[in-house]
Amino acid sequence: MKSIITTNESTCVSSIKVDALAGQVQVTFKTGTQYNYNNVPRASILNLLFNPDQSWGQWVNRTLKQEGVEYTQTVPEYVM
Repeated sequence: MKSIITTNESTCVSSIKVDALAGQVQVTFKTGTQYNYNNVPRASILNLLFNPDQSWGQWVNRTLKQEGVEYTQTVPEYVM
């Protein structure tokens, strides 16, 4: 179950999808680059869900660069 967070305007992040139960986050940056993150602290995901007006860029830097968080770059899905 993924939640898409859309209530924030960011200069670097286009969209964030989260799965709090699985500890997974998908971030699409304004450049079109997309990353999937695993082992994300669930408390941090819940904090983002309940406080969506915080800076996405700061949340990404503070949360997704922690030791133990794994990531892979993916190809974004485009709708034609």
